[in-house]
Amino acid sequence: HRDERTGSTPSVLLVTDTFGPLNPYNELASAYENIAIHLGSNSFQVTVLYVGEESGALSKFSRDFASKRINLVQLPSSGVNYGPSPSTTVSVDVFRWMLAQHKYNVAHFQANSGAGYYTLLAQQQGLTSWNSKFVVGLDSTSVHSLMQINSGDDQGRSTDLESLKLEFMQEKSVEYAVSFVDSPFEKK
Repeated sequence: HRDERTGSTPSVLLVTDTFGPLNPYNELASAYENIAIHLGSNSFQVTVLYVGEESGALSKFSRDFASKRINLVQLPSSGVNYGPSPSTTVSVDVFRWMLAQHKYNVAHFQANSGAGYYTLLAQQQGLTSWNSKFVVGLDSTSVHSLMQINSGDDQGRSTDLESLKLEFMQEKSVEYAVSFVDSPFEKK
């Protein structure tokens, strides 16, 4: 594959908090691993920005995936805490990382973590001029729906501030994306 505009190999960024062997026995982790492998085997330059908990095994897996044309990297921490919500800090750190790396044809974010929120917000507000297509994966149940399922109350509302912030970030990420894709586990 070649980018028709530039003649270069198309590049894809997957931003995820769950990926392959870093999260064994997780169906979503396996799905993201398979997507990365498929893209890499079809001549795409693939970078997986892992925003999950730091793993000592990441460097070993990075070497393994490099042979499959996949660059697996851990999101570096800025060391700045943007409040009590870890999702806010991760999202700001992803935005800062993207400012330094703005080289992807397609950037895919998971909706469940809100990791793409500040990147998508900056693009929506015209603060950046990336040529990337931003895609959000609808890969999880919303915070509100999950609260209803867990409580058994289909009329219940979350009043937890952190849950409400995360749900806002999820919803706005979907709204600001160029496109979105359904969960690979959605039953049709």
